[in-house]
Amino acid sequence: MASLHEGILPQERENALHEKICPWAATFPQYACTHNGIDGMLAAASFFAPAFLEIDGCVFVQMFIWNNPFADANAFAQQLASQFHGDRRAMERWVNAWSVAELFADGAARLDDLPDLPEKILDFARCIAHFWEQRLRAQFPARTFIFEIGEEIEGESGISITFYQKEQ
Repeated sequence: MASLHEGILPQERENALHEKICPWAATFPQYACTHNGIDGMLAAASFFAPAFLEIDGCVFVQMFIWNNPFADANAFAQQLASQFHGDRRAMERWVNAWSVAELFADGAARLDDLPDLPEKILDFARCIAHFWEQRLRAQFPARTFIFEIGEEIEGESGISITFYQKEQ
């Protein structure tokens, strides 16, 4: 007997999106590859499985640290520790907070035409959380991470995401 184990999007949601945006494509992955090419797909892979930087036991998404943290990771850690009074959870939550909606700001003119944009951004945020959580589990198997998806987390704009380690 066959049973379906759904992908990241519930089958009903994936079918609706497929029918709406690419009924000509045999599959959603075919649509993604056709529209993004190999370079775009490699960029997406890097996005969904990012590099993490660990400093004094804190874990950060490396791409969120704009200056090269390896040049002076100790100074960065000291600045964060001072700013957040040594609260590691707060440090991770703040650095790892990110506006998912702003990722698509450059395409705002196109996006304004989408009545279901908030739902799509929320779907995308859930995908990010899923893949980042899997990557964190693989990289730090003894640790537990908490993910939050919500509005304006840590001052970010619109639908945002963050994560931090659960206190042991």
